[in-house]
Amino acid sequence: FDHFFEALARRYGENAVAVLFSDFEKSGRDGAGQVKKARGLCVLCEPEKKQKGARYWDASDSSLFDYVLEPVNMGYWIANHVRKK
Repeated sequence: FDHFFEALARRYGENAVAVLFSDFEKSGRDGAGQVKKARGLCVLCEPEKKQKGARYWDASDSSLFDYVLEPVNMGYWIANHVRKK
């Protein structure tokens, strides 16, 4: 995921959107950081009720993510970001 997000950031800059659903050993975090540096949007999935056995990042101490949202709410904020750009 890191390579994908890094390429996304290089190509689309502030129009890039990185959505991360779970940590899977933190894969994607560095690439998402590149999207953030390019002034793109970084969204983390944090469901209200964590699924049994699922591991999600605790983004409370991280400035990497613009929003920590349940999947049902992501579409609104992503569309809002894209419309502004």
